[in-house]
Amino acid sequence: MNFININKDEKKVILLIHPMLFTSEAIKSLIADKMPKDSRIIIPEMAGHGRSKESFLSVEIEGEKIYAYLVDEGIGEID
Repeated sequence: MNFININKDEKKVILLIHPMLFTSEAIKSLIADKMPKDSRIIIPEMAGHGRSKESFLSVEIEGEKIYAYLVDEGIGEID
């Protein structure tokens, strides 16, 4: 799973998850680019969308991937 990570040095974290038939790039341009720059914004690319080479298997698996990324990044709280 690929992630767009905007303002990585900010402490406040916002997680934006795109709906079916959208991509992380679409959410970035439609929403994230218009948000204030005082928050870190993370947008995962769900399997089967955009540049993802993975097949979508389940929401649970996607959630596990997002959780693992947040843990790896040391993020314990999302605003």
